Amino acid sequence: MLHRFLRPRPASLRDGSKALDEGRFGDAERQFRETLDGGFESSAVWFDLALAQKLQHHWADAEASNLRAIELDPKNKEAIWNLGVVATALRHWDQSRWCWRQLGFEPTNDSGPPTGDYGITPVRLNPDAEGEVVWGWRIDVCRIRLHSVPLPESGHRWDDVILHDVVPAGQRTFGGRTYSVFDELERMEPSAHQTHEVSVTCPTERDSEELAELCYESGLGAEDWSAKVQIICRTCSLGSPHSHDGSDVVFSADRRFAIAGPIDQVHARLHQWVDAGTGRSAGEISTYP
Repeated sequence: MLHRFLRPRPASLRDGSKALDEGRFGDAERQFRETLDGGFESSAVWFDLALAQKLQHHWADAEASNLRAIELDPKNKEAIWNLGVVATALRHWDQSRWCWRQLGFEPTNDSGPPTGDYGITPVRLNPDAEGEVVWGWRIDVCRIRLHSVPLPESGHRWDDVILHDVVPAGQRTFGGRTYSVFDELERMEPSAHQTHEVSVTCPTERDSEELAELCYESGLGAEDWSAKVQIICRTCSLGSPHSHDGSDVVFSADRRFAIAGPIDQVHARLHQWVDAGTGRSAGEISTYP
């Protein structure tokens, strides 16, 4: 009978899967190791172990576990995805480039960090805390250069390079198109550009847009924080934002604006913007570390 030759799943494997689902990654890692130490080895178990290790930022251990998962099953695409992220965290660029090519991506270079143009992407900073969703340019499969100016409490800056997971965690819509949101794993390259905040008077939404455009043309980061600072429910944050009763926002001329870059250029652009319109004004500038 077939059941005589089937090995029962060990309790440690079940407990490890439960711990992984509940976000208890250390417990999951211990249970999966117990499973493997007991002789119950498979590509899937090594992948689960690697996933628990990745989510704890145990990068070297996660790399070794993913390599073993792929050795046991070269067609385990989940392990290849996972290995690509982990190799990127370790800056093992040849390894990550191999992974992306196995998955159908083609980096534009053959040495150093894989490069490419994968368009705009929303990423959730500090996903284990409040989780601010910002936008940036995806420079390879799991790295994004921030285009948004994050709020100072995020601990991030415009032009940071962020390592993000490759599992979608929600959606955002921009320009009539829906994009997957990815969770930050760590900040790989901190930006050198400080964040400056200024209170401005914008008679119309177009005045706010023109200030941002003027900054972009000068190589600065810019964002109307008044438009982005909205408290949304957890379902919205992790899924696709929807309408709430009474949630319509009326445009106010008094705006909280953020500009990233050298302070002398920030002053120059603000003066240029004020002089180019009617009813515009800019107050004192606050600079964040």
